[in-house]
Amino acid sequence: TGRAIAAAAARAAAPGGLRFTERQLYYETCRVLSPGAALLRRLPGTPAPVLRLPVFTRALEAYGRENVPGLLPPPPVPRLRADPGTADPAGKPEQPGAAEPDLYDYGLPRLLLCQDRATAGMLLANHVHLEAACPVFAAADALPLDPRLLAALQRAEGATVYVLHDASTTGAALPALVRSGLGPAPGVRVVSLGLVPRHAA
Repeated sequence: TGRAIAAAAARAAAPGGLRFTERQLYYETCRVLSPGAALLRRLPGTPAPVLRLPVFTRALEAYGRENVPGLLPPPPVPRLRADPGTADPAGKPEQPGAAEPDLYDYGLPRLLLCQDRATAGMLLANHVHLEAACPVFAAADALPLDPRLLAALQRAEGATVYVLHDASTTGAALPALVRSGLGPAPGVRVVSLGLVPRHAA
């Protein structure tokens, strides 16, 4: 399994030394271990993985996460900010964009919200937000949207909020949740980039 993990890491990082999450490495390892993976990709439905996740996790721990180039650490717990409206010193999760205050100063034509915090971290680590000129946030950290962020979207004509989600009940409901959270925001569209249950059948 160690050799399969090493081969999977090389595939996941190609081309150009991409960073990847542990879950991405797991699925790539399954493809390495499955001789018919290329054929199965062309068949409808989702085949069962050849390697159970707990078995992979133990193998990865034995191999050493530090020995896998490109493997990202688990996403950090969001920092807390003080809530000026209460006396609670613990505060609330820090709003996205706090480290980049000029994000709110311009029109924002696009925004990507990811259901999975690890996916958002992977996209940021690979500089997708810079190459696509599209801020990337984890939905759990960004919702409800900061009013300044919503204002920046409204300043851009035809702005779009893209929602990347899985095929779970929670994931499938996320675009509608984002749409309802926008409120009266003329010209701002919400587009689903995720899976629906039939894709995972």
